[in-house]
Amino acid sequence: MIKHLGQIDHQTMKSWPDQFTKRNGDFFCKKCGSQIGWVTCYVSIHLKIFEPECVGPGKVIKVNYPFCPKCDEGLEYVTACYHIDTGVTEPRLLTDG
Repeated sequence: MIKHLGQIDHQTMKSWPDQFTKRNGDFFCKKCGSQIGWVTCYVSIHLKIFEPECVGPGKVIKVNYPFCPKCDEGLEYVTACYHIDTGVTEPRLLTDG
């Protein structure tokens, strides 16, 4: 199964852990209690000036995406897009700011 998150931003990524409970250094699903897994999320970079269209430099970056193997059974990989301003060289989702 492929999951498309749509357009994401820095705040979206910071909220991903809110779906889970942390116990003894591990994360567990709040819905079913299963230990979470990680899958690669392929994020396509687009330019804001073309919104709502998804057009950009064609760069794709990879980030870790937490998921529940039980609730998201069969998840193979995740896609998303991130819109940047013209002239931005490092998308904010790659920084901690």
